[in-house]
Amino acid sequence: MKWNDIYKISRPRFWIYYAGTYAVGASLGAASMQDFTIGFFLLLAFFTFPANFFIYGINDYFDWETDKLNPKKRSKEYLLKPENKKKLRYLLVIPVLLGLLLTLLIQPSLLWFMIAFLAIGGWYSAPPFRFKARAFFDSFSNLFYVIPGFMSYYQFTGSLPPVEIMIAAMIWSMSMHLYSAVPDITPDSKAKITTTATVLGKKWSLLLCTALWLTSSILTVPFAPLIALLGLVYPLVALGSFKNIEKIYWFYPYINAIMGGVIFWFGAVSWSGLF
Repeated sequence: MKWNDIYKISRPRFWIYYAGTYAVGASLGAASMQDFTIGFFLLLAFFTFPANFFIYGINDYFDWETDKLNPKKRSKEYLLKPENKKKLRYLLVIPVLLGLLLTLLIQPSLLWFMIAFLAIGGWYSAPPFRFKARAFFDSFSNLFYVIPGFMSYYQFTGSLPPVEIMIAAMIWSMSMHLYSAVPDITPDSKAKITTTATVLGKKWSLLLCTALWLTSSILTVPFAPLIALLGLVYPLVALGSFKNIEKIYWFYPYINAIMGGVIFWFGAVSWSGLF
């Protein structure tokens, strides 16, 4: 397997997701710039390429038969080459060992967060659970996207975020999954994969996304009213996607990157001493 194949499997445009939630959790939990030690930056680096290679590598390995039916894989994403399947299976062990080793060396109390992230993220695509092929479980299991944020907050504070914020984050991640599954309704249906989106259909899926994202913003109001207000962009995106979600979907990572940056900035205001 060539390096270019490994790189494409990791979905570079999505690196910001896990690293972003980890950085946001850190910005909200940090007390000063001194909190940002080498351990933080090592784990931040892990949540870019290694974590994404693990999550999407498992996805590509177990979804190869259905991915062949998905035109998005050939035009916008990467379709795993048949001759690389066996090699990929062994390469996937590396990020698992790296993640576990880093947490043990940096802060052993973070080990359970890393185990949860790797386990839920892996079983999202892999048997025996294969959450992605179980309606409603697929979206709920997407909470592994926000586990890095809970992890970094705990890393800096020794405690979990407020319950309301954790629920808001999990609801946001559930809706994020459902929204991203809507463009795949047709290929998933042809492959006989049951997802929340295939069960609800496009209309009700987008309406549920709207409701979930709106609920997430409402839960955030007591803690960060301005961020909650900015978060309304998500239900607006869902409502505006009924006719052209296939186009809007590809702007979605940029929206997440901008929103993550804004939240990180607001967190940084309190401890950086620069503002």
